[in-house]
Amino acid sequence: MYYVTGGMPEPVLMWIQEQDVEAMQEALSNIIGAYEQDFAKHPDVKKFPKISMIWKPIPSQLARENKKFIYSTRS
Repeated sequence: MYYVTGGMPEPVLMWIQEQDVEAMQEALSNIIGAYEQDFAKHPDVKKFPKISMIWKPIPSQLARENKKFIYSTRS
């Protein structure tokens, strides 16, 4: 369950208290959303789409057998 909850305190607490996968997933989604909102606060607004393009594929890339993150731009 540690892997599924991401080891983050709020999702772990949701799982311990409610044993509800949906509540745990919602807590994880809220954390990810908070990261994305934080990205928008710091750089120039024009750079946010590029940061988002890098951020969003990280989980799928890390789920592969080769866990290296590959950044490339395609025309």
